[in-house]
Amino acid sequence: MSRTLSHEPFAALDIAIEKTPLPVTTDSQVRAQAKLQLPKVAIVVNIGYMMSKNDSSAADADKFLHDLSIHYNFLFGDAIYHINKNHQTKLRRPAELPLESVIEKLKDYIVSNIKALVDDEYLHWTKCEYIELRDMAASRLTLFNA
Repeated sequence: MSRTLSHEPFAALDIAIEKTPLPVTTDSQVRAQAKLQLPKVAIVVNIGYMMSKNDSSAADADKFLHDLSIHYNFLFGDAIYHINKNHQTKLRRPAELPLESVIEKLKDYIVSNIKALVDDEYLHWTKCEYIELRDMAASRLTLFNA
């Protein structure tokens, strides 16, 4: 292994990650996604310790999670890079784009909802209406820019 960590628990974690039998597949995207689930397991273990009132183990798990957040990019950077690279290349292929008719339907839906919200002069604006308008405007901008 070319990369090493000086902190003993992380050296062991790094070895464990490399040796973990991730899904048996040739799809490196699936393997990268599975690798990124490993920190979530540590969070679940920590919550389990807290719920069982095992304070010393919970404190150790908290310290481990804090240290993990510091070394996250070192341990999981390759998986993050692979997923981001895949998103930038595969998802932008013309074959992956939605049909024009679907985009037109989505545009009509967004525009009609924005118009209904803005044109209703008796509408009492609450947080819910504002959030809906904000989301519709963001969707419209995203669709326009795409």
